[in-house]
Amino acid sequence: MTNNDESKARTVGIALLSGLLSSLLNAFLLMVLLGALHSHITAVPALGFTVTWLALLAAKLVLK
Repeated sequence: MTNNDESKARTVGIALLSGLLSSLLNAFLLMVLLGALHSHITAVPALGFTVTWLALLAAKLVLK
């Protein structure tokens, strides 16, 4: 393999790993969201929504 081929392979590998991590994080955030909807924090629905929204926003900022 040439350096160009190795570079392309590395780029594809990083892209696949990034996509996998993003999918896992989204699945985790969905579980957190569903858990928050059924937990005691939703006794005040606006508070539960706000906390969940802030958690999702923070996760998206970390990914970028």
